[in-house]
Amino acid sequence: MQSASVKAFPLARMVRGVALAVVVVLTVAGLFLLCPTTARAEGVDLSAPAVDKAFAKNPDGTLQVDEDGNYTLQLSVTGKSESTTTSTKANVIFVADVSGSMAETYGTTTRLDAAKASIISAAGTILGQEGARAKLITFSTNVVADYGWTSDVSEFDGNVSSMSAGGGTNWEAALAQAETDAKSAGDGDTYIIFVSDGDPTFRMSQVYSDAEYAEHTRTDKWGRDVYPDAATYRDDKRHYTSDRVYGSGYDDPKGWDFTAANTVASRLIGNDAYTLFTINVSDSAKMDGLSATQHYEANSPAAMQSALSSIVKQITHTYSYKNVVMTDTVTTGDMVVGTGADGGVDGFSYTTTDAGGTPTTWADAPAATYDSEKKTVTWDLGTMSLEDGKTYTVSFKVRLTQQAYDDAARLASGQQATSSNIERNGDGSVTAYANSSSGNTVAYTQFMTENGVEEAGSEKSGTADFPRPGLDVPLSTLSLAKRWDGNGTKPSSITVHIQDASGKFTQDVTLSGDSWAQTVYVPAGPEGHVWQVTETSQPEGWVIEGYEATGLVANGTVGAGGTLQGLATQSASVTITNRQIKYEFRILKVGSDGTTLKGATFEVSGSGSQTTGDDGLATFGGLVPGTYAVTEDQVPAGYTLPGTHTLVIRDDGGATWDGSEITNTGDDQGTK
Repeated sequence: MQSASVKAFPLARMVRGVALAVVVVLTVAGLFLLCPTTARAEGVDLSAPAVDKAFAKNPDGTLQVDEDGNYTLQLSVTGKSESTTTSTKANVIFVADVSGSMAETYGTTTRLDAAKASIISAAGTILGQEGARAKLITFSTNVVADYGWTSDVSEFDGNVSSMSAGGGTNWEAALAQAETDAKSAGDGDTYIIFVSDGDPTFRMSQVYSDAEYAEHTRTDKWGRDVYPDAATYRDDKRHYTSDRVYGSGYDDPKGWDFTAANTVASRLIGNDAYTLFTINVSDSAKMDGLSATQHYEANSPAAMQSALSSIVKQITHTYSYKNVVMTDTVTTGDMVVGTGADGGVDGFSYTTTDAGGTPTTWADAPAATYDSEKKTVTWDLGTMSLEDGKTYTVSFKVRLTQQAYDDAARLASGQQATSSNIERNGDGSVTAYANSSSGNTVAYTQFMTENGVEEAGSEKSGTADFPRPGLDVPLSTLSLAKRWDGNGTKPSSITVHIQDASGKFTQDVTLSGDSWAQTVYVPAGPEGHVWQVTETSQPEGWVIEGYEATGLVANGTVGAGGTLQGLATQSASVTITNRQIKYEFRILKVGSDGTTLKGATFEVSGSGSQTTGDDGLATFGGLVPGTYAVTEDQVPAGYTLPGTHTLVIRDDGGATWDGSEITNTGDDQGTK
C-alpha cells in the first residue's frame, strides 16, 4: 500500500469562508471503496481506539517463531474518524473522467468500476448530512453528462452507476463546466473534486491565433511544409469539425491541452468562492502541475481511499485521534523477555495496514524506545492524526525465559508455579503471559477539525488497555522404565529419584508392577538442566545391571544423567535394568582323617551333578534364591551313601543347610 501524497500549491487555501465553492476532479487509474461514515451530531465520542497486543502469526494461523526460538510481538492501534458537516449547506461537485482508459483492468476490477464505488461511498457520507447537495460531471473527449444538484443518495448513486468509458480526455471542458456549476451553486460551501487517470488529449480553446496557425501550416512552392511542426498544428484541428474540440486525441506535444485546462484551474483557485481538489490515480505526468487548492497523488486503491477520506474531512467536522502513546511492560514480567542485551528490546520495525488488510512498511515512522531501567517499551506517535481504518503497528522480538519452561513443568506436574504470569489450562497445556496484568496502555487524545483545522477546546484524553497475550510453553517429558532380568521375586514397587544439578527440581517417582513405567514432566528450555536419575535402593535378590538413557546429553554422572535442553518439546527416557542375583554353591568332600576325597558325585535339584576332583570340591553355579535337594549319588570306594540334604538360598543372599545357617558365605559351604 502506498500513502496518498499531497501537494499544496502557493495559491491554495485549505479553509474557505462563507459561500466557499470546492471543485473536485477525479482522474482514476484505480479506486478503492471509501468506507462511509455515519453522520453524528457535534459532541461525537469516538470512545477508545481499537488496540491490540499479539504475537505475529503465519498465514496458516501458527505463531511466527524463528530458529532461535524468538517470537514477534506486535503492538498496534487502529484509527477511527466520524464526520459531521460544518454548515447547514454543503455543495459538492464530483468531476469524473470516463475516457476509454477507464475501462482498463485494475486488480480484480476496472478503473471505472472502482471509481464508481469510491464516488458513491464519499457522496454517501456527505449527503447523509442535513442540507448537503452533490452533483456529478462526467467527461471524456468533451463533457459527457452534467447532472443536476441533488440531496437524494439514490438519485446520485443512479447517476454514478450509469457512467461508461470511451473517448479521450478533455480537462478544460470538465473544469469549465465545474466552474459554471459552482457559480450557480447558491448558498453554502461548495467543493469541487476532480479525478482523472491520464494527461489531457483534447481541449475547447484554440489557444493559438488563426494567423499563427496559417504561418505554421504554410508550404513552399513545391508543396513542402515550411515549419517542422506543421503536422502538429494540422493534427490539432482534425477533430474540430466532428467533435468541436481541439487536440490530437493521443498526446499533447505543445502542451496546449494542459495550458487550456490550467487556465481554468487557475481561475478557480484564484477565486475565494471556490476550492479545487485534484486526484491523480495513474501515472499522469502533468496532473501534479495543474493548479489546485490541494493535489493528491494516489497510485493505489488504498491511497485513493486515503485521498478521499482527507477531502471529506476538510468538508466536514471530523473527529479523530492524535497524541497516541503506547506503553508496554513486556519485559517486566518473568515469562517473556526481549532478545537484546540483558533481556532488553531492540530491533523495532514498523508497518501500517489499510482497511483491506494490506500491510506496508512504514519507513519514516516515529521511533519506539526501550527504557532498560523500567523495562518498558514506549511508542509515541506524536501529534499526527490517525487515519480512519488504518492500523499502525510496532513489532519486536521476544523469547520465553528459562523460568517459563521451569514453571510450565511444575504446573504440568501438579505443583505450584513460582510466577503469577503463567497458568495451566483445562486441556493440560500451559500458557505464559508476556507481561504482568497492569501497566500496558495506549494513551490518546480525541479532537475535532473543521475544514481541516483543529478546533480549540475539542480535545478529550483517554487510555485503553492492551490485552494480555500468552504463549503456550512447550512441555518436555522424561519417561522412566524398569526392566527385570530374571524370574525371581519382584517387589511391588521401586522408587526412582530425579534431580537437577541446581537442586531446583527433585522428585521421587514410583514404578509399580502394573507397567513398571511412568512419564513425568521436566523442563528443557534455552538454558536447560543437568539431570540425574537413580534408583534409591535395590530390592533383595536383585542388582542394578545398568541405566540406558536416550535424549539426554551424557555428562558422566552416577546412575543415569545428562542435559535436557531445547526450545521445542523434548522427550528423553531412562530404562533401569535390574539383574537377579545368582549364587555359586560349593561342596568339599573330605575323609574322616581330613583328607580331600576325589570321585564323590553330588546332585543339586535342577542344577545337575558334579564330581569332586583332587581338591575334593564339587561346584554348582547359577543358583537363584530357592530350596534345593542335595544328594550324593556316588561315593569313593570304602564309603557309604549318606541321605538327602536340603539347601535353602534366601533373597538376601543368606543360606541354610538342613536348617542350619551357613555362615561361611564366600568360603567352603558344607563338608561331607
